[in-house]
Amino acid sequence: MKRLARCAGHAVLLGGLLAAAEARAACSYFSALDRDVTQPSQRALIAWDPEQKSESFTVQPAFKGNADDFGMVIPTPARPTLKEAPREIFKDLALYTILEPRPCRRPRKKLAATSEGGGGGSESVRRPSTVRILEAGVVGTLDYKIVTAERADDLYDWLKEHKYSYAGDEETLGFYVKKKWFFTVMKIDPKQMKRAADGTYQGDVSPTRFQFRSEELIYPLRITSLSVKDQTEALFYILAPAKMQLLGSKLEYAKRLKGADLARLDRGQVQLPRPAIMGKGEGQTWDFKGLKGWIREGQFLTKVRRVYRKEEMTDDLVIGPAGNEYTSYEDCGGDPP
Repeated sequence: MKRLARCAGHAVLLGGLLAAAEARAACSYFSALDRDVTQPSQRALIAWDPEQKSESFTVQPAFKGNADDFGMVIPTPARPTLKEAPREIFKDLALYTILEPRPCRRPRKKLAATSEGGGGGSESVRRPSTVRILEAGVVGTLDYKIVTAERADDLYDWLKEHKYSYAGDEETLGFYVKKKWFFTVMKIDPKQMKRAADGTYQGDVSPTRFQFRSEELIYPLRITSLSVKDQTEALFYILAPAKMQLLGSKLEYAKRLKGADLARLDRGQVQLPRPAIMGKGEGQTWDFKGLKGWIREGQFLTKVRRVYRKEEMTDDLVIGPAGNEYTSYEDCGGDPP
């Protein structure tokens, strides 16, 4: 018999290169009975095409725990297509966004708020199962299934019948079931990861992109609340036609990418600024080739960070366009060196 734990993401040092820790993923972990898997923060690369109503988010959960096997549950508003991402993509993004932009001298203005709202709930009447397995396959090193359900209790039972017992409440499942969202369930073998002296496993899961149709740019935050004790730090890199904003977040980077920015990806090792280097004589250059094909000219790359308290995580995040005003974190123009 097994139980379901939950993921929200963990802070981790990026290859010893960054002085500050970056954050982790958009999913829900489950693990074996009397075992535990934890994940303190979350990070994602989110791409949005409003004309095509196409969204994607790329996540790379980190984990630490003593479960012999566990998995993730990732809800999306439409059936996703999955693609393996470069292993170093978040290290690339973290370092890329400290190279540019230079501080802007224009006055910093307060960004307008975006709306966050929704509901939840579940039903308790037991009926024949409505769970449907739409797809099964492998992406990177991860086995996955894409399923739908018309009832939260059906999905609860399906997980239990497949030797996973839900550790939270049916209300969270019902929140997504009622919205007719899809669920991607991914199996993970921690034995492929490092094992510490105390017997626990720790490491990063293969980064995976989930692409799907959506009427708005939305990120599934609520499901991560089940693994959050007090609070979680969310870090988002957002690619869209315009600068984006998230209510209450700190803007750390905002720039429309030019041809010169993409040319940097072909230069091989690029010199890093001194604040990004942990030790003298180490890690002073970085190769950004992992970003090729993942960022495009004309896109606006926005980086925002916010800490969420557990009691705030009652809904998913709706991310909207920001105003055209510059802030002290934003590029004022000109090509990168």
